[in-house]
Amino acid sequence: MKKLMITTALTLLVLTACANNSDGENHSMTDETMEKTEIMDKEETNDEMEVVMNDGVLAADFTYLDFDGNEVTLADYEGKKLYIKYWASWCPICLSGLERLDQMFEGVDENSDYEILTVVTPGYNGEGSDEEFKEWFNGLEYENIKVVFDQDGKYAKEFNVRAVPTSVFIGSDGVLISSLAGDKSNEDIMATLDTFK
Repeated sequence: MKKLMITTALTLLVLTACANNSDGENHSMTDETMEKTEIMDKEETNDEMEVVMNDGVLAADFTYLDFDGNEVTLADYEGKKLYIKYWASWCPICLSGLERLDQMFEGVDENSDYEILTVVTPGYNGEGSDEEFKEWFNGLEYENIKVVFDQDGKYAKEFNVRAVPTSVFIGSDGVLISSLAGDKSNEDIMATLDTFK
């Protein structure tokens, strides 16, 4: 792994130094190219592991809190695709989709190549406190939905969540695939999950 990183760094250094073309323009790497290179450097390659690479930039390295106050981070889902649904307790469209979401959670097990998180934002965008939300949600009869808290919408802002519901898709390599506002059917969610690694 270290050899690969050193070789990659040296190759990039040589290529950058040799990029002084006669047109006089600077042809050094862009920030996006450097981020993609960093993603490749973080990947482990061996005979047992498939190389995973999605186009895009790395997703925000979030830290949400679950109902018990435990941290839930992006690293917890390393190697799995991730579907994140931002929603709110006051949103009628969100509430009408909870039964479908509960069914979708039921289909996820340890053999699935994806995970699902639903996120509410206490103290942000009209949502009450986390304690108020817990009391309200515990009165509902959804057994499978896992809800985590993005306090004050810190990561909602990074994922460009401007309305609820919003679907965020993250690749198994931590790359942000998309952030899309609007309600999605389970079929649409699964079809999107099938379009990336």
